[in-house]
Amino acid sequence: ITIPNFGRITQNRSYLGVVPGADECVSMRRSDKGPNRLTQTIKDLQPGRLYSVSFYSDDPGKTMTGSRHAVSMAIERGEILPALSAQTPQIDLNRHFTVFRAKADTAVLTISDWKDDATAGGPVGQTLRYDFVQVQPYDAE
Repeated sequence: ITIPNFGRITQNRSYLGVVPGADECVSMRRSDKGPNRLTQTIKDLQPGRLYSVSFYSDDPGKTMTGSRHAVSMAIERGEILPALSAQTPQIDLNRHFTVFRAKADTAVLTISDWKDDATAGGPVGQTLRYDFVQVQPYDAE
């Protein structure tokens, strides 16, 4: 969906002026029947190299202000390194940062609005918006 000024409000991107696509995000409403998922293939990876995935989740209903959102991420053909990963609550936003080691030249990134495949972990009916998903090489030094 497109929300006017969303990029400026959620990520303080006002210094960039008008940025095409900055106000677009994915919106998911948590269901008790199963997780919603956002999936994307990541291409041109180097097996063995470290990469980071980062994105923001936003709670427009302010149902869990200052709390960690019940969100999970999986990377098929990638090994997630928990010691180098974090989820940081920032009022109504959470910043998600995950480091993974590529196992192949492509991987599949999946972001879900459930804590894991069996547990919602957050209120059913809660809407979360996802924005600014980035994948880039990670330098461990």
